[in-house]
This record gives sequence, structure tokens and C-alpha cells, in this order.
Amino acid sequence: MDFNIKTGQPEKQRTNCLVLPVFEAGKLPETTANIDRITKNHLAAVLKLGDMQGKVGQTVVLHNVPNVAAERIMLIGCGKANEFTDRTFREVINKMATAVNNLNVRDAVCCVTELTVPDYD
Repeated sequence: MDFNIKTGQPEKQRTNCLVLPVFEAGKLPETTANIDRITKNHLAAVLKLGDMQGKVGQTVVLHNVPNVAAERIMLIGCGKANEFTDRTFREVINKMATAVNNLNVRDAVCCVTELTVPDYD
């Protein structure tokens, strides 16, 4: 498995899968909220349907998301925002890796690493 670090706007990343974090109660971290604005609230509309509650490791895959270069977006639950810890972060990353692997994609861009983990820089 190869890892590469890229900088740039997530919505412009040409990738098989763009992974975005979501907290419980529909709380969207900054990057996810920005993508939601760019897609004219497409992500919020999906979350309102109730297929994804934001529980740790829960995923939903979206296809044909407007105004995004990625082939698909995977939303991954990160639990309660006020209870997000290094342990939760590791669990989310592990579940994300498994979920992306199960999609059988060549590459993915992960925005989960942009979340602030208390006591870590």
C-alpha cells in the first residue's frame, strides 16, 4: 500500500473515493461542511434521510455528487464531536481503511486527518 500526501481543495481532487468525516447529530467538520456548501447541501440532504447517524466507523457511499471531481464520496462517522479522542481517531482510521479496501478502488483521498485530536498537534 502506498501513501501520498497532497494539498489542495478536496472537491477538485480526482480520485476514486473522497473520504469525509461526519459527527453524530449531523455535525459537519469544516472540510465536510465546505463540500456540503459546494454541492448545494447534497450531503446534508443525505444525512436527513437517516441512513447515516455519524456513529464511529459507520459509512455511507455516495455516487454522482454534484460539483465534486471524485467518483464517489464516503462519509464516515466519527461519533460525538465533544467525545472525539485519539482512541476514536484510530478506530475511525482503521474502519475507514477497511471500508475503502472493500470498495475495490485504486486510490482515495482522506480528509479525516484534518480533524483536531485533543492533546495532539
